[in-house]
Amino acid sequence: MKRLLLSTVLGLSLATIAVGSARAGGRHGGAVNTPYGQFSAAEMAQAGGDPTAAMQFREQKQMMRYEQQMFKQQQLFMQQQAKQQEFLKKHPEAARSFAQPVRPSTKKTASKTVKKDKTKAATTDTATPKAKPAS
Repeated sequence: MKRLLLSTVLGLSLATIAVGSARAGGRHGGAVNTPYGQFSAAEMAQAGGDPTAAMQFREQKQMMRYEQQMFKQQQLFMQQQAKQQEFLKKHPEAARSFAQPVRPSTKKTASKTVKKDKTKAATTDTATPKAKPAS
């Protein structure tokens, strides 16, 4: 009887530990495999268990990250442009050195003409005699 009770308690405790660890793994960043790929448990919970909705949420997050990155790059570029303009206002001699020199036009005019070879090979019409008119 003691052995049966001990084995039952031991079996139940092992089953409880296995179920508890599976639940804990799901709550603390466990992965869920779907036909659309692997999603975190948080993504699946946000999507209500629907893998297509989870995929759409993931795409929306990626798009928002991309837009934020582009916005930050644009802000950085604008700040750099503003700093450069301030520097050039304070140092006008630097502005002159950055200016592109004006170059004369490099277009070629049609002043050069190609001389044609005026020597032609002499041709004779002796190869085909003229036909006599019929009388």
